[in-house]
Amino acid sequence: MRAAVGVPVIVDGRVWGLAAVGAVTPGPMPKDTEARITDFADLVATAIAAATARADLQASSDQLRVLAEQQAALRRVAVLVARGASPAEVFSAVADELARVLHVVNAGLLRYEPDGSGCVVAFRYEPGITTMPVTGERIPLAGDLVGARVLHTGRAARIDSHDTVGGPEAERIRAAGIGSIVGVPIVVNGRLWGAAIVGSRASGPMPENTESRIADFADLVATAIADADARFQLQASRDELRVLAEQQAALRRVATLVARGVSPNEVFATVVDEMARCLRVGHAALFRYDRDDALAPLAVYHGGLQTLPKGMRLRLDAEPLAAKVLSTGATTRLDTSEDTPAPHGGRLRGLGLHSAAAVPITVDERIWGVAIVGSLESEPLPPNTEARMHDFADLIATAIANAATRAELVASRARIVTAGDEARRRLERNLHDGAQQRLVSLGLALRLAEDAVPPETLASKRSCRGSRRG
Repeated sequence: MRAAVGVPVIVDGRVWGLAAVGAVTPGPMPKDTEARITDFADLVATAIAAATARADLQASSDQLRVLAEQQAALRRVAVLVARGASPAEVFSAVADELARVLHVVNAGLLRYEPDGSGCVVAFRYEPGITTMPVTGERIPLAGDLVGARVLHTGRAARIDSHDTVGGPEAERIRAAGIGSIVGVPIVVNGRLWGAAIVGSRASGPMPENTESRIADFADLVATAIADADARFQLQASRDELRVLAEQQAALRRVATLVARGVSPNEVFATVVDEMARCLRVGHAALFRYDRDDALAPLAVYHGGLQTLPKGMRLRLDAEPLAAKVLSTGATTRLDTSEDTPAPHGGRLRGLGLHSAAAVPITVDERIWGVAIVGSLESEPLPPNTEARMHDFADLIATAIANAATRAELVASRARIVTAGDEARRRLERNLHDGAQQRLVSLGLALRLAEDAVPPETLASKRSCRGSRRG
């Protein structure tokens, strides 16, 4: 080559490349060679710019499509959250959407447990994967796993290859053909709750924006959990208010009977019925401590009010809860089990009860009796059972004290009436035996004195009285 001419190819103001020609003949090339080459270079630049624009447009279109898919998936999950769907339903939907929009082989959610393990709450895998954890399985988070990294750091983590990672879980990952795994934390009310995790079969790392895309779904999961907690707390608050209202209504009904001064027996029957209804138990009973070793049943509810034989008495050791209340003066409870010693567990199991609670009935600072409730269900009685029973025990004590006061008032009135009657009888005796006899004697003496006066003396006295009057 004897001569050559080159011109730049400029694309978007940047030297992209070179357009050049060469000649083998001696002598310079024609003077217009540069201009003629430039025309072709401009066409090349235009073609390159157009191709770049098309590529950029395609990339932009792809990005818009991916964004649209992501937003559509997020909207579907958000609708579930807004509808108040259960967390399990939201978890399943998030796993499905993550697998779909990220085009990954697996996607799922992990909840961190107090013992440091992770519980799989939802996972989706490509067909044919059988070695990976299933929903409900506990995964030990020891070693270098994405779930462990998120747990220990509270931040997003990724492992692009598990070829050198040790441990049985890493072996399961390799057996499933999964190469890269990315996880992001799920934070609920400022506390690390779990992680959202996806995995890819691609040999290289997943895109750089994978963490941010997963985080959008993790935020929705956190919102769903927080909403479910709020709904649960609201429902619990409503249940507490309903229980309180029921308790207050029952106490008012009993208090009305006490205020009306109905008989204690009627109050006792009402109390066991109300306790069984309010506490939702199958057994309720009231006993009076009759002697140091005996109990007098006052009212019993066992699936309904029971008829008690008149004068019925029980040995104190037949009711271990009553015996313990009498000896300690405090509330007590017993949750039966197969190894509970008799007669404690045997007595309760004989009634079909799994747990029971007892509170003392105190009258004038003396333990007068005991109230007992028992549950026919396998679950223990709620922790506030004894406190709720105390409200009824106080009303029973008031009814007993009122009945005693009324009895004393009636006795006092009877004593006053009796004393009045006796006073009247004494007066009558005194009148009959004293003043009345003296008056009769005086009358007889006067008549005898008049009979002893001569008649002429009486006539003279009468004429003198007449002249004085004239």
